[in-house]
Amino acid sequence: MSSEVRQPATSNCYSRLTGSTSRVQPGGRGVAADTRRRRTPVPREDKSLEALIERGRDAAHELQALYTALYPPQLDHLGLAAVLEYLARTTNRDEALIVRLDSRAFPTERRLPRAVEETLYRVARQAVDNALRHGSAREATIRLALEACEDGEQVALTVRDDGRGFVVPTSLGALLSGGHLGIVSMRERVEGLGGTFSLASTPDVGTEIRVRVPVPVPASSSGAPADAREDEL
Repeated sequence: MSSEVRQPATSNCYSRLTGSTSRVQPGGRGVAADTRRRRTPVPREDKSLEALIERGRDAAHELQALYTALYPPQLDHLGLAAVLEYLARTTNRDEALIVRLDSRAFPTERRLPRAVEETLYRVARQAVDNALRHGSAREATIRLALEACEDGEQVALTVRDDGRGFVVPTSLGALLSGGHLGIVSMRERVEGLGGTFSLASTPDVGTEIRVRVPVPVPASSSGAPADAREDEL
């Protein structure tokens, strides 16, 4: 049975945007070159076109960065543990935050359904970003483990930081009104996979996010993502 690889909608948006800017660029370069040949001042409308082209390029680059952050290309090829290691390493290199990954309880060769890997990566990244941007944390720890449960197995993700913390709102409405949109999005994604999401935070102590998502027991020893293996049957 053949399978169709589905890419997130942002991929299509990015392709359309970059395609649009690439079609405009030749005209923009032609305007500049023609102006240099004439050795006359650049007309105001030509400057406006060049500015529009430059804004299009900037928007395309920003969208590409956003898409890569939400769905890193390494995820399909290397798996969740390796991409979380990359997240920790690049954050340590580029930001004023020390991130440690503990994945000793997660088999490095184990692959999860693509939706699970993507969701857990996004949760981890959002939690690290929150610790850095809002919590002013100095250190954060990501723990990834595979656990036995009543129905088979579950993957457990915990992200803890030593930031400023906050008083956790008791309702969804309070979370939204308090500006905690990222937390709401994380919870909805996890619960959409049949998982559980918990948040604990204490002012001046830090924040901890815990996620548990049930995963199917692999039918073979293949390292391919679970849903990819199902497509091959």
